[in-house]
Amino acid sequence: MSVQATYDVRIDLNGSRVFSDANENVSDDWKRMTWRLGVGKPFDALARAASCEIVLNNADGRFSPEHGSGLAGFRPGALVRIRTTYDGATRQHFIGWIAPGGIRPAPGTRGKRETVVQAQGWLSRIQDVEVTLEVQEGKRTDEVILALMQAANVYPPGTMGWLLGLPGSTSLGETTRLSTGFSDFTDLDAGATILNYAGDNWEEGVSVYGALRDVVAAEGEGALLYVDREGKLIFRSRHWPHGDMYNAGDATLTQSDIKEGGLDYGYGGRIVNDVTVGLRPRTVTGSESSKVTLGTIDRALRVDPGESETTRIRYDDGSGERIGGKSVEIGDYTATANQDGSGADLTSQVSAAITEEGGTSATVEFTNGSSRPAFIQPGASVKGVKITDFGKQEITHADEDSILAYGRQKECLQLSLLDDTRFAESLAEGLVYLRKEPMGEIAAVTMVANKSDSLMQQALARTIGDRIQLSEGQTGASGEYFIVGEQHQVNGQRHHLVTWTLRPAFETLLWVFGGVGDDYPGLGEETRLGF
Repeated sequence: MSVQATYDVRIDLNGSRVFSDANENVSDDWKRMTWRLGVGKPFDALARAASCEIVLNNADGRFSPEHGSGLAGFRPGALVRIRTTYDGATRQHFIGWIAPGGIRPAPGTRGKRETVVQAQGWLSRIQDVEVTLEVQEGKRTDEVILALMQAANVYPPGTMGWLLGLPGSTSLGETTRLSTGFSDFTDLDAGATILNYAGDNWEEGVSVYGALRDVVAAEGEGALLYVDREGKLIFRSRHWPHGDMYNAGDATLTQSDIKEGGLDYGYGGRIVNDVTVGLRPRTVTGSESSKVTLGTIDRALRVDPGESETTRIRYDDGSGERIGGKSVEIGDYTATANQDGSGADLTSQVSAAITEEGGTSATVEFTNGSSRPAFIQPGASVKGVKITDFGKQEITHADEDSILAYGRQKECLQLSLLDDTRFAESLAEGLVYLRKEPMGEIAAVTMVANKSDSLMQQALARTIGDRIQLSEGQTGASGEYFIVGEQHQVNGQRHHLVTWTLRPAFETLLWVFGGVGDDYPGLGEETRLGF
């Protein structure tokens, strides 16, 4: 007997984030839909962007923005939300914005007469958002993630509080409430990795997404960053699976629960016996009391009388190495009446201030208080504590017995934020230890939720971070896995297909201080020190 859930699909047409205003409930109009969250591959640390595609019945033209009957507010940037209700439980599954170009009505009055709507999550929005960040010194990975969010000023779609400058948050006290801070739309584990420096060696114009990728990679094997069903940014440190292993699993699936052909299983495909970890050691020059020149301007800058001009000074000491800086302040500068440096000296009538300090550059504002144009001469500088990145260093570790048995199976990790050689050594050794022998792994599992009440319950309740037990007779595969990605395909009320991307739980069973119980034997017996 087929079981059915109820699907609640809404579009926030007026930016209120309430989803209950006129015409916003389109639950009677959808024909089929797909949504995705989390990672696409088991061992990815940074999720792909959450996304959904909804096909709407457009017979009356309401979902054609340029049609006379088109809904007001139905446009890119409007929030889309999907919820389900089953057996008395209502759950949210997706929230995100309609993408640019994400509204595609089918033409013709005798054809499909439907509109495809594509929506995207926060991780899509930040891929082209450039960020400038002051050097983060001695900060945990989660602290750097939070600093990047604050600098980017682009908030996840789960934001329901009122925030200055946030579209749709213009009715404080009416339809919105004051946000209590980033905790409203983040859930960040305390990072297990402390970065000596971050933000000092990113390329100018690095995207938020690119910076987050580097930070999560530096956290190490097991880390995970994604946007959840509620639209919150979730960070799980490399140690999060260890704590969960003390708890009971969340679900059990056997062969009869799995869709025919719905098990992505392989044996021995992930052998790794030769690991190279690329890191970038730094050196520090200068101090808080003795700062050095970080960068200069290379051409004269004109500032009109009573006006201000800004310029971005990239840190560069002429060595060709990557230069970062912290505790930045104005250095030496000269202002003259003529562009070539001749004429009256106007330096005393021109002030300078740093308006934005970044790890690799700073924005300086010059203000001319004189009655004539002033030219800031080449060589005007900023100074601070210099951090030099002398290039990539590589740490390698290999297992010769595994190489002899299975051939050399290499993996290379490039961790631009890492400068700790001991951690790099531990990381390389840990990966080889875990993967030097062949083993069977399930990368994904698919099931038809409508097949039974139990499967529908699991399809709707289980999500990223849950741990499940799987067994399948033909392959002999059996083990515990963490869900790290989910995809739902719904075609009408009677066909709901769910696929979970899985990460083996056994790879998290590294001994850490504080572990107790019979399932966590002593160091050097069946486990090794967690990194």
